[in-house]
Amino acid sequence: ATQERLDDLNDVYRLYRCRTIMNCTEVCPKGLAPSRAIEQIRLMMVKDSL
Repeated sequence: ATQERLDDLNDVYRLYRCRTIMNCTEVCPKGLAPSRAIEQIRLMMVKDSL
């Protein structure tokens, strides 16, 4: 299931639209860090492609 979700994110209009401005982290009502999570997913996908 994890690989399936990663495959869905591997698109220039999804994962790489985030500009890491961190606005989402500032306003997240749950106190999460979406920008940080997106960056981790990007790194994981790059490592998997090497």
